[in-house]
Amino acid sequence: MAYRLLAPALLAALTTLLVMPITRLFDLPWWGYPLLALSVAPLAPLTALSLAAAAQNKVQGLALMKAAGIVLVPPLVAYFLPTAWQIPLALTPTWWPAQTLWQLQRAAPDWWLLLVGGFLYQAVLLRWLVRRFDKTMHQ
Repeated sequence: MAYRLLAPALLAALTTLLVMPITRLFDLPWWGYPLLALSVAPLAPLTALSLAAAAQNKVQGLALMKAAGIVLVPPLVAYFLPTAWQIPLALTPTWWPAQTLWQLQRAAPDWWLLLVGGFLYQAVLLRWLVRRFDKTMHQ
């Protein structure tokens, strides 16, 4: 299972690392791109495990995949909210890389806290989903 989760994570990191500088949408220091690529890498296995742990068949998997797009909304909403109102949105794993990106853009000194917090949160979610998937597969 490790290589099946590691492959999409590496592909997500590589894609992000290549696309972000090419598009020039964000003005970041050169070292910010690899950090952001690593911060989004766990999102690929999180998505795969979420679908595998929750869907009982292909039809449910397709329906859940369509519904999974909702996790892209909280970071967009957070951009327009004051910081104190964003705290509940931190439950969404996509919030952490988005916040890291915005803090790096502003050259805020606390960007690394969001990066580390995002890694820890995604690691906890990954561990929980691996256990849930394992339990589902061995019943």
